[in-house]
Amino acid sequence: MNSSADPSADSGGLAAKVDRVRSTAKRELASLRRYWRDADGIWLTVPRLQDPEVLAAISRHLLNAGGSQTLLNSAISASTVDILERAAKRSEGYRLNELPSFVVQQAVSILDGFLLNLSRVWLTAHPRALLRSGRGQKTREVSLAEVLDAPSRDVLINRVVEREVRRRAYGSLAEQLSSLNDLFKYELPPDATETLAELKAARDLLVHAGGVVNADYLAAAGPAARFAAGERIQLPTDYVQNSLDVIFSAVDSIAQAAVAKAGDAPARG
Repeated sequence: MNSSADPSADSGGLAAKVDRVRSTAKRELASLRRYWRDADGIWLTVPRLQDPEVLAAISRHLLNAGGSQTLLNSAISASTVDILERAAKRSEGYRLNELPSFVVQQAVSILDGFLLNLSRVWLTAHPRALLRSGRGQKTREVSLAEVLDAPSRDVLINRVVEREVRRRAYGSLAEQLSSLNDLFKYELPPDATETLAELKAARDLLVHAGGVVNADYLAAAGPAARFAAGERIQLPTDYVQNSLDVIFSAVDSIAQAAVAKAGDAPARG
């Protein structure tokens, strides 16, 4: 769901590139929110399809639309009813477990993509910022062979920046946020930072530990941890909704600070 395009290759100034990164993330988040709402409504409706009155209403609609009784009997056969019954039994689990798990994982993926793309466009424009960071020193080391083989300074800088972005992709969310704050100061409410940390930790649990709380989750979530070790995390509707809201707000706040800072220094400085 998240875009794989390289925003640093876009035309325009740094502020425009930052704004495109923001717009992409917000568009993907809006699409994810619509998907969640629509899918939730569909699974909420499925159990009603086995109601005899609902089936009768469907039958009347099909007949009024010109369908034959033979085709109708085939459509609402014993096997079809059996499929509806099985789907109805599973619908609550899909709606309350699988669906929110998917939405949370996608939301964190979109957030990661936003932070990494923002790092990419900023560091490509201001590569000297890499010299001011104590983290990832090895990713910034360039061999003589790389210097001689690079067709231009810009190509060499882009290669170093891409190595640094890949390094950050495997780091913690806290490190990504801190690295961006080193480039341009932004402000997030303390509870937003804690919410994002817990959300990322929850996503990692879902992907790597089957949703069962472990020491890694407790350490990463910190004071925002919602469950104890050994418990299975729950993803209620209000939690998913608040998570999406916080990500929307964080994307706006971080990008706004980057846009404001973008004109302070010449590019490639």
